[in-house]
Amino acid sequence: MNEFLNNKDVRNRGIWGDVSSNVIKRIHNILRQRPKKIFLKIGGNDICSGIDNDRIIANVEQFIKLSKTNLPNVKLYIISEFPTYQPILNSNEKAIFRIKKLNAEYKLLARKNKTAI
Repeated sequence: MNEFLNNKDVRNRGIWGDVSSNVIKRIHNILRQRPKKIFLKIGGNDICSGIDNDRIIANVEQFIKLSKTNLPNVKLYIISEFPTYQPILNSNEKAIFRIKKLNAEYKLLARKNKTAI
């Protein structure tokens, strides 16, 4: 990301195709860099992989808790998932319906944790 913005202070720590449980495994590498802001966009790959929304929300809650515990002044932004009509792995269900529900859950989670969305 910093190469596109020509800004050494911006870092993209996303990995294409990654799921939220792996982000939790790497969170300490992110927090070690002491960011002032974190933009969190996770959940879409989870849904398309068949991971249920409750597990995604639990992982996002864990990310929020760890971030705020280790960096109390960090500004955390949860980015809503983009709609997609991709099928869910091993299912005939389209991801769009679960994504809409997940985005509504993100709004509640953001409100509960005083986090931006």
